[in-house]
Amino acid sequence: MMHGPCGLANLSSPCMKKDRCSKYYPKKFQAKTVRDHEGYLVYRRRDNGREMIKSGITLGNRSVVPHNPYLLMKYQAHINMEWCN
Repeated sequence: MMHGPCGLANLSSPCMKKDRCSKYYPKKFQAKTVRDHEGYLVYRRRDNGREMIKSGITLGNRSVVPHNPYLLMKYQAHINMEWCN
């Protein structure tokens, strides 16, 4: 699942607040999954050059939204859940 496009590519996106994405996308590339200083997980995001086009805008790994396809289909709804092992 991809977030966006937002930011300078689409200033009228619903996630835009004060000229910035309220969900903090696109995320930074990250070599491995780590905990930040507040205890939240920062997931690994590889810089492998993979891209896709959405609404005429090229999006890469920085715009991928972590999700669970099984739960999305089972409950037919967005579920905000994290399970890191």
